[in-house]
Amino acid sequence: MQLIHLLTRLSALVVLALVMLVGPLQAETEARNRAVELFDQVRADTLEPKDAMDLVKDLPGAANDPVLVAIQGSLMSMQAKEAWFPFRRLQLVNEGIELLDDAAASISPEQDGYLQVYMTAAVTNASVPGFLGRSDFAERFFLSVAQHPRFPRMAPSDRATVFAWRAVLTGLTTSEGASLAKEALFIDPTTANAILNRN
Repeated sequence: MQLIHLLTRLSALVVLALVMLVGPLQAETEARNRAVELFDQVRADTLEPKDAMDLVKDLPGAANDPVLVAIQGSLMSMQAKEAWFPFRRLQLVNEGIELLDDAAASISPEQDGYLQVYMTAAVTNASVPGFLGRSDFAERFFLSVAQHPRFPRMAPSDRATVFAWRAVLTGLTTSEGASLAKEALFIDPTTANAILNRN
């Protein structure tokens, strides 16, 4: 009887521990999903970057979840397009990049959300004006994504994005750039062409 009682107590403790673990994980997942929804609305021009930024800031874990910090960094950089004064534009881009760097530095390859953080950092760094000197950082972020074990399982559009941007950063007239562009077009022509022909 004592053994049965002990096992019952252990089972109850295990269930309690699982409940305590699942709760925060579910909240984290919901916050990340909501942030991605807001980010996608900005990309679709149905929501202003500043409005999305304010909403993301109010999500649980906004200050320390690398995924949410990375999204805030990208949204901050996007706000530069709406700024009137050049110094304000530069300030917004730099603040956004700083958030992205912080997010990337705070997550390791084995952690959930790593690819999302690094993709966000890579695309944002690749998209900012060239005089800011972020091309090398963008290439490093993209290369980290491409070398990750989960990269082959990413969505075709994401994989094409990595190859296409690497082609642009490497130089489309180089043999390596041409090879990367070819791979991007093979995976997802629509996504690849949007990046390769953006200029």
